[in-house]
Amino acid sequence: MLFRQKKYKEAKDWIEKALKASDNQSATIVEHYGDIIFHLGDKAGALEHWKKALQLGEKSILLQKKINEGKYFE
Repeated sequence: MLFRQKKYKEAKDWIEKALKASDNQSATIVEHYGDIIFHLGDKAGALEHWKKALQLGEKSILLQKKINEGKYFE
């Protein structure tokens, strides 16, 4: 919700809490974290998290496109 409202800093704070609270990281949450930090200007960090999401088993069609082109797609 915060992401769709373009409240990226707030979204980052909440998703970081979710990542820290979980013993098993969700590939989807890791991908979304990459999306958020991309919008905050951290393109290298976003790419790193998108690749991690792929390693964790995320099968989003757009994920591979994000990795290949180094930018966010909806």
